[in-house]
Amino acid sequence: MHYNEYDAILKTHPYFCKVQYVDGRFPDFTKIDNCDSSTDGSNGLIDSFENAELHTCSEGIIEKTNYQFQCAGDYDVMIILACDEYIVGDWKKFIDELESLVKENPDIKQFYLPFEILSGDSRPLTSKNRVFIDPSNWSVKNYHWRYYYKNVEGVALQSSTEPMIQSIKIIHDDRVRDPKRNELMKLYQDKGEGITG
Repeated sequence: MHYNEYDAILKTHPYFCKVQYVDGRFPDFTKIDNCDSSTDGSNGLIDSFENAELHTCSEGIIEKTNYQFQCAGDYDVMIILACDEYIVGDWKKFIDELESLVKENPDIKQFYLPFEILSGDSRPLTSKNRVFIDPSNWSVKNYHWRYYYKNVEGVALQSSTEPMIQSIKIIHDDRVRDPKRNELMKLYQDKGEGITG
């Protein structure tokens, strides 16, 4: 999901897979030009990517996350990334590894990726549960990191017991975003609905 993040999208957009962006102003963000959608040209940039779809949802972070899952439609797999995150590693190996993990663990619908923080996140996280199997049956409740599969709560934000994918990892670097936008999001999340996760 994004809102006025042209520079971040330009730096972090993945070209190797289908990408869905959800645009829209978060509550408490000031409207620019009386518009709930991005006004900085980022939506035009997204439209220029052959592998991207643009959706709009000007709601809170929980509603936006659930809308992301709805937009997944018939996709078998979905990886959730913020605009200050990107993937490094071997995409082909990831596909092979994921297929193997799904065969070996048919009841597991959520997998972990290694998570490396370069800037902007002080939590001691080394992995995140961001790979979702059968994404249209996932949702979040209460917080944007409390995931539910068919209304049953999924695994924890970080776990040492669930399978970890090794072929790719998420890099978090909030320096790709405008500092003012980072501060707005921190204030919004600190109010409660979007407790950082």
